[in-house]
Amino acid sequence: QAQERRDRILADLNAGRWGEQRDKTFNEAVSKWIDTHLPNLKPKSVMRYRVSLTHLLEDFDGVPLKDITSSKLSDFEARRRKAGATNPTIRRDLDCLSSLFSSCEEWEWLDSNPALGYKRKRARKGLKESPPKTRYLSLHEEDLVLEDATAILYRAAAFAIDTGLRKEEQFSLLKSDIDLVKGVINVRPEITKTTRARQVPLLPRALEIAKYLLESTRGPYLFTSPTTGKRYSEKSNTFYARLQRTAKKAGVRPLSWHDLRRTCACRLLQEHGMTMHEVSLWLGHQSIQTTERAYAFLEQEQLRRVNENAEINSTQDRASLRASNSNKK
Repeated sequence: QAQERRDRILADLNAGRWGEQRDKTFNEAVSKWIDTHLPNLKPKSVMRYRVSLTHLLEDFDGVPLKDITSSKLSDFEARRRKAGATNPTIRRDLDCLSSLFSSCEEWEWLDSNPALGYKRKRARKGLKESPPKTRYLSLHEEDLVLEDATAILYRAAAFAIDTGLRKEEQFSLLKSDIDLVKGVINVRPEITKTTRARQVPLLPRALEIAKYLLESTRGPYLFTSPTTGKRYSEKSNTFYARLQRTAKKAGVRPLSWHDLRRTCACRLLQEHGMTMHEVSLWLGHQSIQTTERAYAFLEQEQLRRVNENAEINSTQDRASLRASNSNKK
């Protein structure tokens, strides 16, 4: 081992002497990427990337970057699939690898990004992200859930439905983020997914909830525990569990906390007549394409309702015509 280490050091020195660039390894790329790229991301994204890096290191530990080819990526996918990973999970691992390779291109450690071509090729064969979820509350379901909710859950859930804030945004709100004069929430960039600040209007019910919380809660945060005075963590499952229990008791099919945000967007589009662009700004999406992809199902629902109504009207017209003809006889 000592001899091998000596030979490797001499080879590195010789390469430097003649102006050659030593091949960088996957480990070196990961180390530099963690130091330079991850600090710019939200904690949730960092956590997801670290999970992916753990799996990627199982296959590429110590491997020179130039040796990570499409064939190696195929082997990685096969191993992850054998371990029980789903298509979306494998896709996220490859997204992480692609982001790392893009940085390597910027550092001139790689001439191209092999993960990009591999993802495109595999996407045509089914390795795609899961389709967007479509669960949202009808007005009747909302009434049933909120009627059975505790006062604490009612305020948190109704606020989520009316504002469309992400869970981490809502439970990171400071009292100073609420502008009662203008009737808006100033969502700080450090708590958003896109690190971009935005203003979210306070609808009447959300405004009343905000006023109540500003007067009754302790500490700087808007949503705090009445017993401890501490803020609710966005990572906590407390409200999710309460929502599940309340929905089950009310006879409403299961829903997640994010479904409340989706409910807000659907109401803005269907009842308030807002455009996709306006809703995209309200929700704080990275682009309008994200909003269009997430809520395209509403157009399909609308089309289905139109067809159903047309069929009902057609049936009624035929029945009226038969009755008219019968009277003539």
